[in-house]
Amino acid sequence: WVADMTWAREIHVQWNHSKAMDSGGAGSAAKPFRTISYAVGHLRAGDTCWIHGGTYRENVVVTARGEPGA
Repeated sequence: WVADMTWAREIHVQWNHSKAMDSGGAGSAAKPFRTISYAVGHLRAGDTCWIHGGTYRENVVVTARGEPGA
């Protein structure tokens, strides 16, 4: 089985980026999310989350499944 990756996205997290923000952020490399927890809430099956260097002091709970439609 091979997943259809045409809809997969790349989400970026970089707490120290000058344009990083959660609410109102894009999750892009140019406007990354500030926290891992916020990014995880926006992931779908097939997405990739890039967590850039830094110290992230947070507890992360992943509730989504890695299956299409989950």
